[in-house]
Amino acid sequence: MIFADASELSSNSRLVDIPGVRKSTTLEALSGADLLITPLSIPPNSTKLLNIHAKAGALFVQRKSGEDLVRSIGERINSSLARMVALNTRQFQRILLSTGFYAPRFDDRNTIWVGTLKSDAKGGKPFIWWKEIKWSYFALQTELRHFAYRGGVYIPLSCDDEVAAWCKRAEEEITAFHNGETSVIHQVWPTAKSYPPDPPLANDPLQEPIAVTDSRVIIAQIKGIGSMIANRVWAAIIQNKKERFPDGPEYLWEPDFVEALEYLTTEPGNMLFPIKIKGLGKGKRAKVRDSLGIPGGTVLDFRVVDVYELAKWETEWGSVIKDKAARGIAVNNTDKGR
Repeated sequence: MIFADASELSSNSRLVDIPGVRKSTTLEALSGADLLITPLSIPPNSTKLLNIHAKAGALFVQRKSGEDLVRSIGERINSSLARMVALNTRQFQRILLSTGFYAPRFDDRNTIWVGTLKSDAKGGKPFIWWKEIKWSYFALQTELRHFAYRGGVYIPLSCDDEVAAWCKRAEEEITAFHNGETSVIHQVWPTAKSYPPDPPLANDPLQEPIAVTDSRVIIAQIKGIGSMIANRVWAAIIQNKKERFPDGPEYLWEPDFVEALEYLTTEPGNMLFPIKIKGLGKGKRAKVRDSLGIPGGTVLDFRVVDVYELAKWETEWGSVIKDKAARGIAVNNTDKGR
């Protein structure tokens, strides 16, 4: 549903007709927005109802065309944003939508060029009609940056004719997000079933990009593993550690990527703390070792040691390998894999 403040539907407005738009006499006064693009059909006639729209992911849009944007910088735009923030909206919901083009006049810092897109009646070729306004271009750019710094989103369109199409497309997306339709949900990890189940949520238009640090995402990509076995390995390691360290602290229970590789490639009989994992048998482990290029007989052994023990271990085994190599004795996988 798209609601428009009554001022946007007057004869003086440059807003083009939007199919299905509904009129509100209180929208701008209560929310600071000229347009409300929402997945809900309830009227936005009170702060309480607007809070419901905000919770549903609605977009609150302050629309400015050409010269009006320039003359609105300062108190008008800031007060509009403040009213949007007061409704418990998130940044992606607070939108400043402008139409037109803006350029500096370099020989006069106090003059700005404001352009309006026109079309040639004969050839249909667009051109920009420019108008000078006594205002600072750099002040406008500062204001637009600050709108984002203060928690809003600035979206420029080329002309007023674009507004209706932009609003309708936004309405479709917001409704789809709200209904959990997967056609518009784009996961940033390998598949929709892959771990982790972090945001973006199915009905979250924000679609936050997340730096995924969970090793299961990598493990799931190993040939023959997938997200199901990756999750089983993770859960098994955590359970094993909880039994060994029942009193915590919790960080001791967290699996490690190398530790998970140990369970994916090593037969239980060769492990210090063996775990049986459904779907991960001898054949599967052999395929994992083969896909990772791990030679037969090599055992990955992940253990927590202090820095002094580690230094001693590196010195002793480094000397053994170097000594054998110097005497022409083959260094076997047992030496290398310790």
